Amino acid sequence: MLLAQGHVIHNDTQLETLLERGMFVDMEEYKAVEALQEPEAKPAISLYNRWTLAIDALEVILPHFSDAPDGLDAIHALADEILELANADADLGLFMAIRQDQAKHLRYGYSHAVHTAFLCGLMTQQLHWSSERTRLITLAALTMNASIAELQTHMAAQDYPALDRQRAQIRLHPEHSVALLEKAGVADSEWLTAVLQHHEQNGGTGYPKGISTVSEAAQVLRMADVFIARITPRQLRQSLSIQDAARCMFKEDKGGPLSMAAIKVLGIYPPGTS
Repeated sequence: MLLAQGHVIHNDTQLETLLERGMFVDMEEYKAVEALQEPEAKPAISLYNRWTLAIDALEVILPHFSDAPDGLDAIHALADEILELANADADLGLFMAIRQDQAKHLRYGYSHAVHTAFLCGLMTQQLHWSSERTRLITLAALTMNASIAELQTHMAAQDYPALDRQRAQIRLHPEHSVALLEKAGVADSEWLTAVLQHHEQNGGTGYPKGISTVSEAAQVLRMADVFIARITPRQLRQSLSIQDAARCMFKEDKGGPLSMAAIKVLGIYPPGTS
């Protein structure tokens, strides 16, 4: 029997009992027993595996996020994870986005959103956006295609051109994705506008509304979206090289600050290029 520190022995009987049983403990024995009682520390998950798990998570969350009680919280947590991974090792994130195996088109709708979110985060940091706005564009990228993620995955793997009904779904998906976000409780106007306008173009040649003035967040989202799509292989076409995709981006943006931010992030020879 051991006494707690500060415990007072009240009588001779207690003292005799302690003397008979022993008042002291062998510290080495105590430490050994204590070590056995401590739970084993879980091995740390590598950054590489965390990128894969991020895609896994979006595949689980996105199809039902507007109905699930914690769906929006899960989207927020995933955005934080992507930003944390980007800050921990941006080169690895670029490698994961660039070195995509064609077999990965089996999850294209989800991997594309994760890689686009990552690139948006890097671009907006380069543009010196606040951390709040950088987080917001990451959220927008994860949810921009919420209404067609499964369709995108199917189309990336199909060996025939897009059907008319598929094209119609694609054309309407910004509005449908916004409707899902609003149903989930999103009220942030910049987030909703970025998703709604991420296929619009200044000059009125985009969709779904053909507006001529597009928000800055939507422009960033569109640029990252198109760039990641161009460097990702699909069943019917090969991917562009990073350099060719960057040239297209620079030309379309007329060398503006958004394309320059993306090029600065990517560098001349990004990780994963040869």
